[in-house]
Amino acid sequence: MPKVKLVLPSILACSGDKVREIEASTIRDVVEYLCSLRPDIKSRIISHDGEINTFLNFYVNGVNAYFIKGVETELKDGDEVSVIPALGGG
Repeated sequence: MPKVKLVLPSILACSGDKVREIEASTIRDVVEYLCSLRPDIKSRIISHDGEINTFLNFYVNGVNAYFIKGVETELKDGDEVSVIPALGGG
């Protein structure tokens, strides 16, 4: 399984390292890892149809995974996956 660099926002890092190296083949694997860190937010990460909620954005090497293949976006060794909470306001 590929090793990727995962960059987390403070809310998910839970006072741990914000940058971690994990093994993941797809964004779905990254989501499963996040859910293991914070089981309480699984329903906020994944919608009822199994796709990524708009609450979080997943970027692979600077490209939003939503525009690639969503949770099925494939990862390779050395990829950087950034998790960025959606911002709103006005």
